Amino acid sequence: MEQGLFLSMLAFLWVAAITPGPNNMLLTTSGANFGFMRSLWLMVGIMLGMQSILLLVAFGVGGMILLHPSLHLILKVLGSLYLL
Repeated sequence: MEQGLFLSMLAFLWVAAITPGPNNMLLTTSGANFGFMRSLWLMVGIMLGMQSILLLVAFGVGGMILLHPSLHLILKVLGSLYLL
């Protein structure tokens, strides 16, 4: 992996970890309502999800989507159906 791409991913991870986004708010609420031990699995799931996103970026899935626009459309439709 190129050093510039690695530093960009590292900066994204740092900002995502320290800003009060939805994951941090969810963890704060869960910790306040259920305690640290019962919120531990939620924290593990959020960490694994973030690492999965970074691994997909590192392996070049974005480049593959740029090469195959139909794949992008399929992912948008599947994501929309999942949210519905």
